[in-house]
Amino acid sequence: MANQRIDLDLHTKQLSEYQKHSKRKTEEFREQSKAIKEHIQSSSQSREEAIAKEIAELKQLTKRHVSFEE
Repeated sequence: MANQRIDLDLHTKQLSEYQKHSKRKTEEFREQSKAIKEHIQSSSQSREEAIAKEIAELKQLTKRHVSFEE
């Protein structure tokens, strides 16, 4: 075993391929993470806008109801 030669060129090539693969995967994960964050933010804003609209409608209905009773 100790006398076996190590093919440094092959090792370097394999290491380089692994590093490229890791870099691609890391970039894919970053892009996915960014897309998820943007989606969550967009969904959150949409929900907030819907709730604000609903609150405004309820206030209007309450004002109308109060003015009818007076």
